[in-house]
Amino acid sequence: MPLQPIKRFFKIKGLSQDEDTAEKEIQKIIGKVRVLDFDDFYNIFCKGIFRIALLDMIDNIEQMSVNYRELPLPLKLGAYRRNLMLSGIDSQPNLLKDKGKSILLALKMYKDEIDPEAFTNVNFS
Repeated sequence: MPLQPIKRFFKIKGLSQDEDTAEKEIQKIIGKVRVLDFDDFYNIFCKGIFRIALLDMIDNIEQMSVNYRELPLPLKLGAYRRNLMLSGIDSQPNLLKDKGKSILLALKMYKDEIDPEAFTNVNFS
């Protein structure tokens, strides 16, 4: 995928003031490239997509907990796990960041065992 549509997207969504600034931000993440491969795209957007998906899921569970006072234990444990994973990608330091990061790294190691070629450039730092 060419870099131009990504720069335009950054500008339209307000992630940068202009396309030149967007290119500098993209270069901070993936280095200097003209064409993005899947791993580059994943590095740029996956954390945000993952974070929003988890936040939406947590919101749905919280709404369920308001409607249904006694949630099953697996749902409560799942909410706890999601909160740990979210804290692992949070840019602000907190008490659970190390635990969350270790969960994400364990998931990456598991993925590496199943398909070593997928997402080779991904890190959670």
